[in-house]
Amino acid sequence: VLPDWQRRGVGQALLDTFLQECPERRIVSTIIHQPVRNTRSIQFLVDKNGWKPWREVRTEKRVWGFYELAR
Repeated sequence: VLPDWQRRGVGQALLDTFLQECPERRIVSTIIHQPVRNTRSIQFLVDKNGWKPWREVRTEKRVWGFYELAR
């Protein structure tokens, strides 16, 4: 979400709509961990919405965090 629109519920509304429309029982999301850790996205998924860390994958230039939501 663009900075001017953050803290207005836009991201939560998008996630809520996605979860309502998605028929899958297990959903995985990817967030970059390195070279820059996307802390706000991690907090949004894990702390606010109950997603669980699943695994971390290292590539040549990045470290990716995978998070899952099992419904």
